[in-house]
Amino acid sequence: MVEQLKIRTKMIGLEVIKLVDELPNKPTAWAIAKQMIRSSRSIGEIIGQLVGQNHQQTLSIN
Repeated sequence: MVEQLKIRTKMIGLEVIKLVDELPNKPTAWAIAKQMIRSSRSIGEIIGQLVGQNHQQTLSIN
């Protein structure tokens, strides 16, 4: 399950990058692109933290 989450979050990031590449080359689009990339990265970081917390909880139970 953890491996699947890693793969899926990486795919989200790659899809966002592809989408950002399609935006027009204008300052307003640059701002949107930066925010989209930051948001997609934070999704991966949050999921990674949650997986780490669950792993720590599992270890403390055993």
